[in-house]
Amino acid sequence: MTESFIRPSSSFAMVLFAIIVGLVLVLSLTKKLYYYLFRKKRYYTIPRFSVIGMTNIAMVIAIAVAIILLISAITGGLASILFRVYPGTRVSIETILVKISGLLFGPIIGMISGIIIDLLAVTLSAGFFHYGYFVVAILTGMLAGMIRSLLTTSKYSKYRNFSLSVYLSLLVIASFLLTIFLITSMPEIRINGGFDLSIPGVSQTKISSVVFTWIILGFGIGIIAFIWITFLIYKLTTPNNAYSLSGFVHKRQIHSNHKNIITIDAKQNWYSSLSSLVVLAGVNAVLVNLFFLPIFDKEITGQPYAFW
Repeated sequence: MTESFIRPSSSFAMVLFAIIVGLVLVLSLTKKLYYYLFRKKRYYTIPRFSVIGMTNIAMVIAIAVAIILLISAITGGLASILFRVYPGTRVSIETILVKISGLLFGPIIGMISGIIIDLLAVTLSAGFFHYGYFVVAILTGMLAGMIRSLLTTSKYSKYRNFSLSVYLSLLVIASFLLTIFLITSMPEIRINGGFDLSIPGVSQTKISSVVFTWIILGFGIGIIAFIWITFLIYKLTTPNNAYSLSGFVHKRQIHSNHKNIITIDAKQNWYSSLSSLVVLAGVNAVLVNLFFLPIFDKEITGQPYAFW
């Protein structure tokens, strides 16, 4: 039953995409109700409209499209040909700014930014439009927005960095295990006995599903280890105590006269930004680049799923 349902087809990818979007919407609604009922505050799933906010979103979108056009111009049009033959390369570049948009403005704006950036990049670069890559751009913005939601969820906790570490670890575990299950359950992978690894200058080698599973698991364990090691380093190197609600670190320093002690409040929480970026890069690389993109590359090029 599982083998008949899990196939490297666009229909299966769209079903999975719809499930992920539904889960994100349910989690956003649950979080909104939690803030309203228990914290007596309003949680905005979509940021309130302001001139500064709209300007920032427009700048992110403009920079993303400008990067695509600049690469095409610098390479004398060679990149444009590559973007038409293998649209996944264009998507991989444009999603860098989509991630930034999601991290800054949340999942809804991240999804909208992915839509606009992909459409503008295709239109202005005379690229090849495919709904699959369109979905990948939306999914990337949504994943980045989920990280943003985790940051705001742990913002008001006394142990906000600890809770953020737990949330990020759970996200890594869920996404990596889901990707391993989906890929290793593909009929093409089962029939082929694994993956054919082709590297220029190196003889073709085969990676079994077991080895692939351990590689992905090792990657995920490495990210989780990075999260907690960085958390411990932050805790040990942060002077004195951090105010949980303000996000500021309370430091006491001796004045230049060496007698009086002054108090300085400086925002210094580098841990949340660093860990969020690392987790986003890892989750996006595994779930999007390893699972979703090869499905659409397979349909366009005709190469088997195991090839990509």
